[in-house]
Amino acid sequence: MIQLVQHFSQHPSERHSKWLRQRQWFIKAREERTKEKRAEADEQEQDAILGLAVEAAIATERQIAEFEARLDAYDAELDAHEAKLNVYDAAVAQALMESIERLDKLEERHRRLVERGYTASNGQKVFKSEDGTFVVDQEGELVSDEVIAPIDIPDGLPTAEEIRDVVAAVKAEKDVQRKLHDAQREIDQAREKLADARDKVEEGRDLLTENEISVDELEEIEAELEEAMPTSLPQLPASAMKLISGVQTESAPKATTEFSGAALSVPKIHIPTAHPVTSEFRIDG
Repeated sequence: MIQLVQHFSQHPSERHSKWLRQRQWFIKAREERTKEKRAEADEQEQDAILGLAVEAAIATERQIAEFEARLDAYDAELDAHEAKLNVYDAAVAQALMESIERLDKLEERHRRLVERGYTASNGQKVFKSEDGTFVVDQEGELVSDEVIAPIDIPDGLPTAEEIRDVVAAVKAEKDVQRKLHDAQREIDQAREKLADARDKVEEGRDLLTENEISVDELEEIEAELEEAMPTSLPQLPASAMKLISGVQTESAPKATTEFSGAALSVPKIHIPTAHPVTSEFRIDG
């Protein structure tokens, strides 16, 4: 009864002030609970997002299988390219041997013509033209009348035309050999590039042995593989190209571009552009 009297005896403003303080405490407590719930929800959301990000970053079994299939396609492509290089290498070697034989014969013919040439007073071998109007030396270069006049050279000896023809043939054959040696260097460089590409394929296979592979890793090695893969064959001179058909029939596999279809049939790992497989090489006989 005393407490009730005291309660009613309090001034209305005091009762109202106390009620406000209680109300403010209630609002503050509710706000604190709301913040705690919001923070907990945010934390759960961040955990979920992180989980999704991790899940998205790790390659799936299907993606790994597709990548492994593409490595097989790359291997097939490199095998086919290497087979073509072998054909080119053999053609260049054969063309070079034939050129060496031709050059030996030409140089021997030149030597014999020089031996039969007329010897001028200065010891120089000279050759009169068929029409008797000019004289050349053993390299086919003109000789002035001050050295010797055409009339001073007897008939029936090797002519200027003969010596010039054989000198020109020797130069042409040496040029053929120079081009063949250049082609051989290009083939050697192509083999180095092919070896680098094979190393990159092996790097990709090593990646598959890891417990967890990210999609970024797959995309990175895929891009490096595309950059490393050979896309063309060396240019061969005509002397070697004409031998390609025979060499290819004997020593090269008939399959030339079958691997391209296999490579295209395997989807890539999150890379929208198509794989630039090796260009189709056409070899004419």
